[in-house]
Amino acid sequence: MCFPAHDVVASLLYGVLRQRVHEVCEEGVTQKDIPVSTITDAMTKCMVTPSFSAYADDGESKFAPVSHTSGWRFGEDRPGKPGWLAEANGKQHEIVFDIPVSKAVHIEYLRSYENMGSVTCNLEGSKDALELEGLWNNCASLGDHSVMQLAAPTKKPTTKRLRCLSDGGKFKLMSILTC
Repeated sequence: MCFPAHDVVASLLYGVLRQRVHEVCEEGVTQKDIPVSTITDAMTKCMVTPSFSAYADDGESKFAPVSHTSGWRFGEDRPGKPGWLAEANGKQHEIVFDIPVSKAVHIEYLRSYENMGSVTCNLEGSKDALELEGLWNNCASLGDHSVMQLAAPTKKPTTKRLRCLSDGGKFKLMSILTC
């Protein structure tokens, strides 16, 4: 016989799944689906061959800003889940990256159902600011991404300044890719 805990976990999981199936059969689906972003060919190409990439999983030295206020720190809000974290203290905090861009910047960040704030990012050479909302109505904490386009794309990447200002709530940046 295997470890008794395996049987206990299997029985528990089976019971939970059976209960959920019964609830769906009786009441229908009662929760919203988590939205799935549309991924275009341009996005796929950028993700496969970016001109620049910085991932929190690679460590602080590989995802280093040019500057940041004391309200931002590199760390883990959950074990094994690193990123640049904006402190939730009601004060705005700025983080600045210099990144090579020719067309667009992809920013990955955490979205969750509670205790999240937002940031506003401005990219040198872009017409509009990008508002990143950390809070959503889905009962899940997952990475999401948004894209900023340069107003006038260039053939070769040029260094642009990306400034993100938190609203005073918790926020987590997980990666930046550029094309």
